[in-house]
This record gives sequence, structure tokens and C-alpha cells, in this order.
Amino acid sequence: RWTVNNSPCAASSDEVTISFLQKPAVAIIQGNTSACASYTDPFQVTPGFSSYTWVVEGGIGTVTGTGNSVAITWLPNSGIFTGALSGATSVVKKVTVTVTDGGCSTDVVWNVTIHRLPETGPQYHIPNNFAQ
Repeated sequence: RWTVNNSPCAASSDEVTISFLQKPAVAIIQGNTSACASYTDPFQVTPGFSSYTWVVEGGIGTVTGTGNSVAITWLPNSGIFTGALSGATSVVKKVTVTVTDGGCSTDVVWNVTIHRLPETGPQYHIPNNFAQ
């Protein structure tokens, strides 16, 4: 019962029903916890909810697909290991999916370690000047 008292006027009341909606009960993300730059990896969460929004921290991956099951293609080394990370061999980034159902949302976060792919080419050539 909801009652409003505003003296000197008479109190007024009404019946009110308050419903508490539960957040979607989502299991953890299923997918790799370790991946290589430039590779594509599948990820999924519990099916059956209204909507799913997938985000990769730092924009270092592209999400393909919709719903509870997607694929993430990681950027190449040059798109991940830049600036302060230029000398790093791996970095941990979050994959987050926001699951919405019945007007309520919940976020599920999964940490993925992205590894630098070995690089080759002329810039890595070491001349052999010792056979003289």
C-alpha cells in the first residue's frame, strides 16, 4: 500500500505492486583464454536471452556474428603491439558480452592473453660475417 500524507489534506493511498526483475543468469564465456594475433577464435555464452552485445577491450579484435555465439578475429601484431606495448610478447585484454533479457542486463567478462606472432623478414636478418 502506498500512502501520501500532505497535511492538512486527507491522506490518500493506493495499492501498488512492485516487481523486481532478475538479471539474466549467464554462465561464463566459453572460448580461448590464450590466442595469437591475426587468428580467429570462437566465443559463446548461455543461449536464450533477448540480446547480446560483444565488445573487445581496446578494439584489438573484430567481432563477427550476433547472438550468443560469435567469432573474434584479433588484429595483427602491428595493430596490438604498439606504443608502450611495442616490446611486449603478449597482452591481456577483456572480452565483454552484455546480455539483456526482460529489461535487465548483466555483463560477463573473459580475459584473453593475446600473443605476438613471430616475425621474419629482412629487418631481422643477421649477416654471417664470421666465415672468412
